[in-house]
Amino acid sequence: MGILIGLAIAITAFVTLVNIYEYKSQGSTNTLRDLLASGKWREANKETERLLELTTNRAMGLPSKLERSGLGFKEFGCIPCPILRTIDQLWVQYSDGHFGFSIQLGILEECKKADDWKKKEVKEFDRGMCGHVQEHFLKLSGSLVPLADPVEVVMLRERLGWITRCYPTEETYSFMCAVDPSKLKYSIGAPKGHLPVYDNGTKIFNSYMLYVWQRLKDCGI
Repeated sequence: MGILIGLAIAITAFVTLVNIYEYKSQGSTNTLRDLLASGKWREANKETERLLELTTNRAMGLPSKLERSGLGFKEFGCIPCPILRTIDQLWVQYSDGHFGFSIQLGILEECKKADDWKKKEVKEFDRGMCGHVQEHFLKLSGSLVPLADPVEVVMLRERLGWITRCYPTEETYSFMCAVDPSKLKYSIGAPKGHLPVYDNGTKIFNSYMLYVWQRLKDCGI
């Protein structure tokens, strides 16, 4: 009987160690660091998405391997600040200041300081896009720090290369076209701040990034 009890204790201890190892290894940023150091931007972007989903699931007390199509809008407020800070620092470091969430926010600050005539020009070019941003701002109404004016966010998206100006030949108006996630540029030659981006497996990654940036500001990054 004593042998069986001892064996059961040993097995339990082994399983616990395996679980701890798996927990730490899955949440480690080592893979992301190696991918960025090798200039594998596409793979690094996917690893960034995986880390955000994994650590957020854990923070919410959900299974690490939960089958989902990605994070929902409300879940972005639970992204752990330490992992978000580390991910951002790695992107900034290995892209030599070309990519990173904080780089994107820095460009947003530049857009906020743009001349009024420029903001008016963007708003008049596509009022629908600005209204789309405003719609998602309503979901951020509980935030302590307002992100930016919707027009300024549209200006940011254009500078990051996530939207482009379209001039339909059969329409009497112009509008902004959202770039399909499959058309993102995974190279250092992409516009500054083009990466990383969380697309959630959809074509509305522009909207999801509003929540990433807001979380960045909430974390004081």
